[in-house]
Amino acid sequence: MMETGGIEYSDDFVSAEIDTSFWNLKRIREDRFEMVHDVDGTAGPALKVTVHQGDLPEIGGDGNGTERSELSERKEVILPAGTDVWYAFSVYIPKDFVVINNRLLFASWKQVGNRRPALALRYKNGNVIFIIQSKEERLTFKAPPIELGSWQRFMVHYRIAANHQGRTEAFLNGTSFASFEGFIGHPDDAVEAYFKLGAYRDTVPHTDTLYFAHFRRGSTRAFCEKHVDVFS
Repeated sequence: MMETGGIEYSDDFVSAEIDTSFWNLKRIREDRFEMVHDVDGTAGPALKVTVHQGDLPEIGGDGNGTERSELSERKEVILPAGTDVWYAFSVYIPKDFVVINNRLLFASWKQVGNRRPALALRYKNGNVIFIIQSKEERLTFKAPPIELGSWQRFMVHYRIAANHQGRTEAFLNGTSFASFEGFIGHPDDAVEAYFKLGAYRDTVPHTDTLYFAHFRRGSTRAFCEKHVDVFS
């Protein structure tokens, strides 16, 4: 639900249909997502996303094959440069998730262009990493360990000015684990970034499943934390 002002938006994935006034579905197959009301015995609702080998394949920037199942912000709701914004969502990685040394992005902020995301959250080899692209340098911040089979709440706050100077901070379950101020993104790409939620990975021969709940985009931390229940 989009609220007054154009920044605030919340989606608890209650409806059986994705809100296509906000989410673009061109990066996910129709049979790779569904709204569910039970996640390994925990209360819902939640968005279930799966990615199979060969889903929407592309060659990544490193020359390796990639595949994806992602929702992304529609171009009509992309925020202008200089917007001070908070994003938050809960993610559940099942206990039987195949933990290997393979890159999987479950959230990213991609500038309009063809390079790597300006900001991203990655799960690889059992670790969550917050990645910041600063010109040609990639800065990485490791989050505290997470437990598979339990809900985790991520929140990212950022502002990127028209000259690419900005600041950002990432939180896990309410605690900050990454902070940066300086050049964010690629000089040759537009400053405006669109958000993507789901699974984007280097190709592997098995299926991965993730669950998402309580998505928020807002101008304050308080907005991203209101009306959010802790699943148990």
